[in-house]
Amino acid sequence: MSTIKVVLFTSKTLKNGEHPIMLRLTKDRKPKYISLKESCSVDLWDTKTNLPKKKHPLYKETLMI
Repeated sequence: MSTIKVVLFTSKTLKNGEHPIMLRLTKDRKPKYISLKESCSVDLWDTKTNLPKKKHPLYKETLMI
């Protein structure tokens, strides 16, 4: 069984102080991370939905991914 989730990769911090948004693909309990080439700060990330909050400047563009 495989799962796909969008996650804020908080273990890495970019030069601008934000964290990259990644896709986490899990197959046979082995995760693989793919960058979406977008970033977000922790205060603009909704942990319940695993999506950026509506205040994020690229909110609509991120939903299209």
